[in-house]
Amino acid sequence: MSACGHEIAGALSTREPGRNIDFRIAEGLLVGADERLVRVLLENLPSNAVKYTRRNTSATVELGQTVHDGSPMCFVRDNGVGFDPERAGHLFRPFNRLHGGDEFPRTGVGLATCKRIVRRHGGRIVAESKPGEGATFYFTLSHAAGERPRVEG
Repeated sequence: MSACGHEIAGALSTREPGRNIDFRIAEGLLVGADERLVRVLLENLPSNAVKYTRRNTSATVELGQTVHDGSPMCFVRDNGVGFDPERAGHLFRPFNRLHGGDEFPRTGVGLATCKRIVRRHGGRIVAESKPGEGATFYFTLSHAAGERPRVEG
């Protein structure tokens, strides 16, 4: 997953040449998952992070692993605009957007796609944020339900 994260960070940097984006990718992140679907997941989450940090003069997007609610989980974190945590349940529904389309244009299906990928792998995905304080998306992936992501190295 780390190698995929580096590739995607490079592609996002190329698409945003005038921006100062600090990508922090943890080394040694490994998950038991379909490689193509992990790529889709890791294209969507950091792409959203880049989009929602657009107002910042210096953006930070991080891919790593931590213990969240007592379980090891991978995460994508940013220092962007964030969202109201009371509306977090709407994030993963297709075409539901927490920010106006004129403010941050997109289709509203990226996070719904992420949720489907995570669920297909027997995992879970949760989002935490506060307005103006960025967002963190925590997730697990495994071929069998109950497996946890692991870090080696």
